[in-house]
Amino acid sequence: MKRGQVAIFLVMALVGIVLLAMANFRFYTIFVEKMHRQNAIDSAAVRVAQYQGRLINEIGRLNIRHMGLQRPDEADEVVLEQRRLCLLGPLDAYIEGQKQAEHKGLAPRELNENNTAYKVLMDHADEVVEMYEQGDPYEPSYPGAWGEYVNKIYEAASQAKYMTCVSVEFCNYGDHILTDPDFYAAVAAKDWCWFYFNAYDYLKNFSNYSDWPELDFGEKIDTVNCEFFSLHLSARQCALASVYSPEEIARMNPDYNQDIVEDPKQWWFFYSGSFMGEWSRIKGDFPVLGPPQEDYDYQGCSSVCATCGWMAAAKPFGAIDQKGLVLPGFRFARLVPLGTTNGCCTNLDDYEWLLHVRLHVPEYLRSGSLEHAGKCEYCKQLKTWQRSSFRRQGVHWLKWHKKTCRRGGGSRPGGNGSAMGH
Repeated sequence: MKRGQVAIFLVMALVGIVLLAMANFRFYTIFVEKMHRQNAIDSAAVRVAQYQGRLINEIGRLNIRHMGLQRPDEADEVVLEQRRLCLLGPLDAYIEGQKQAEHKGLAPRELNENNTAYKVLMDHADEVVEMYEQGDPYEPSYPGAWGEYVNKIYEAASQAKYMTCVSVEFCNYGDHILTDPDFYAAVAAKDWCWFYFNAYDYLKNFSNYSDWPELDFGEKIDTVNCEFFSLHLSARQCALASVYSPEEIARMNPDYNQDIVEDPKQWWFFYSGSFMGEWSRIKGDFPVLGPPQEDYDYQGCSSVCATCGWMAAAKPFGAIDQKGLVLPGFRFARLVPLGTTNGCCTNLDDYEWLLHVRLHVPEYLRSGSLEHAGKCEYCKQLKTWQRSSFRRQGVHWLKWHKKTCRRGGGSRPGGNGSAMGH
């Protein structure tokens, strides 16, 4: 080989080595950025959950203080503080999570139309203002609550620079199939096994939009809890002595006032039914190996946060009273799998989904209109679903392959998955 040829081969080798080094550096940078983002949002979710635990502890301490009060007007002040903490406190937790994400070095986003978390918060605050300018369709938790609530939402929007709240409940329509993102994912991926387990009757018998059930807004709007990072508590008017024996009350507060605990007009904060439910039963197949410890087997409240495609969930943990009175027993917070979180989970970063659930779905159920299918990806999937040929394809596939279907994965075209990790 001639000297010139050797030089050419050396140059080519050096170019290859340089390109490989540059690619490795790029992959390393992407990996580090991803890990940095994940760690930051994990930390923010835990911080929000810790704040939730502190809120519950403070409401519990006020319950204990309430037992020993001497005057009814003092009780009114205590209950008012509890109601404020329950309604406004979770938004302070959201702001605290933003600070933690900033502390962990997440890059800030501008507060403009491109920041969907900011946009949704501002839109919702404006909607609340517009609704209550026309009267009080829902009785406030306490006098002046809606004005304070709107101001707190605006304050939270002004801090929505780093991460977004996923634990949102102002668009919760119960278990309606058209407000379940898994339905649209199943249509897009032709996940016939999902339909077999979740909507087989619809797949076989659907004819038009009138076959869908009505949206379930619930029998009663919850005006005690916040719509963001809800604590899932309830205010109950009762005589505490009708729930607890004198010995049990004395253990909680040895200096209790008998007149107060026997007064049926007093308000006390209890855990709601959704809070007290067994944690391991929250979504059927509990995505954790082994049962949770008995002391922590309750659904409780949770914080689910997200940023740039990464999502994390955390829960506050502690001892709770089995009869349901809120007491200061929460001690720590931990990351948990997404599949173990309760309540409605809607990512404020997914503005298109929020728009679809809150505007397009009700419109479609009223008239069958899919006029937004040109822009809305979810409407496009709904339009695909309405084609009888699409549904016939699914019925035919299941006729021969339904025995291969397994919950949580496997045999559908394109695979399957579940929210197992945080």
